[in-house]
Amino acid sequence: MDAGWVPAVLAVVVVVGQLVYVLACAFSAAEPRTAADTRRRTRALRMTPWLLLVSTAVVAVTLLLRW
Repeated sequence: MDAGWVPAVLAVVVVVGQLVYVLACAFSAAEPRTAADTRRRTRALRMTPWLLLVSTAVVAVTLLLRW
């Protein structure tokens, strides 16, 4: 694999990992949590759009540069 693809592959891995985390949070919504867990989960979910935006931008720039 060419080293130029590494940022795009890592960005895709980050996107998949974040989506798995969001799904896990949705499936565990009925479980009781402490206040600290709730704050941590809320902070991570607020970060999701930015993380997906940056990861998508990395993939797009890598694809444009490799084309």
